[in-house]
Amino acid sequence: ATAITASATAATGQRILLVRHGESEYNVHYAKHHQDPGDMWDAQLTSNGEEQAAALKPLMSREHVDLVVSSPLTRAIQTGLLASPPGHHVVTALASEHLEASCDIGRPTSELRAAFQTVDFGDLPEVWWYVPEECRQDITVQESRRLFAKEGRRESRRDFERRVDLFVAWLSQRQEKVIAIFAHAEFF
Repeated sequence: ATAITASATAATGQRILLVRHGESEYNVHYAKHHQDPGDMWDAQLTSNGEEQAAALKPLMSREHVDLVVSSPLTRAIQTGLLASPPGHHVVTALASEHLEASCDIGRPTSELRAAFQTVDFGDLPEVWWYVPEECRQDITVQESRRLFAKEGRRESRRDFERRVDLFVAWLSQRQEKVIAIFAHAEFF
């Protein structure tokens, strides 16, 4: 269930709210079948997940959030939009889930921009999720999915931890005082 996982004041004086996304289609599938279907790309929220996210709105309104940050995965963006009052909402791939399941492979940025027109995607590349270093040049959505499904390419723990460290550094450079981060269980 969606909840504010943690709230802390960082060394920078920022108040950071960590919020896991609401229930996704993948969560429901996995609870029933105990396995990744292998092709459930960028799972969206279920209606229950949407209700969970919307239930946070009164609390988020009281927090006076200056900035909403989310992973580019649809379930995190949806949760952030449903849980937060209108305001500045930015997306960074640094906050995406540890790529271990098909739901952790997202949609191209062009599709996300069309679906979420009030969200700032900055210079997010078209294929923003983890792709092995040696495969990144000229990568396509189809090729990244093939690497995952047919070759079993996943993000290593080391690569994931390096990305989380980059996110913390990015966050420490932000000037906003209250920041809500909508992301994933493994990320927190």
